[in-house]
Amino acid sequence: MKQIWDASALSEVDKTVTKVKYEGSEIKANHFVLATSPSSFALINSITEKVKPSGAFVLDIYDLEDSCQYANGDDTPLHHFKTIKNSVYLINDTCLIAFEHIDGCQHEIVKLFYETFKPTNLLILNSMHRSLYHGETDTPALYILSEMESDSPKLALPNIVCGIASGFLSYAKLFNAKCQILQVIEEDYGASASSIRLWAEKLLPILELNVDQVSANAVKKYSLRSNDMGLLYT
Repeated sequence: MKQIWDASALSEVDKTVTKVKYEGSEIKANHFVLATSPSSFALINSITEKVKPSGAFVLDIYDLEDSCQYANGDDTPLHHFKTIKNSVYLINDTCLIAFEHIDGCQHEIVKLFYETFKPTNLLILNSMHRSLYHGETDTPALYILSEMESDSPKLALPNIVCGIASGFLSYAKLFNAKCQILQVIEEDYGASASSIRLWAEKLLPILELNVDQVSANAVKKYSLRSNDMGLLYT
């Protein structure tokens, strides 16, 4: 395992610092599939549950002894208290990552991802509840957000995508990458086999999948997560 690059970010309250790094094998892939919402995490976990990770984006979180001193660029003791990982999987020429743990440093993660892998084709899996969608829509439904005019159906304004998903789309132009956000509109209670299936079917050109099986398995994983967390917001 090797560390390719790292970055760090102060928390919003400047009491902790998170150091981000990629550890693992060098990844050469034609396609990258990135999950950025709880239901898409479940799909990636379903697809990769029997696949050994090729690497991970590792977040090491530290307490700051003196946050003002650190912010001014001076040395101050750091006390490590947590490590969390986002595993990276490679299936043939497709790389899959569920960015479940970002700990307030999404900009650093996005920048690190592009500089490490230099991707050319990205599919970002994201979701939102029906009550957050502006306008009429079926549920479940899938819309595409990208800079390519040919993509259809387009995610209509004033609907926007926020968070780390929007970061991946913004950086794509800087790195000359083709990036599509596949935005699924779910029922307000969350994911279902039919909503997750919309993503799975879009992955068929680049992954060999049993759509029914991975969708059903993903719903089970999503339900377990929902039960653990109470009311789940995507």
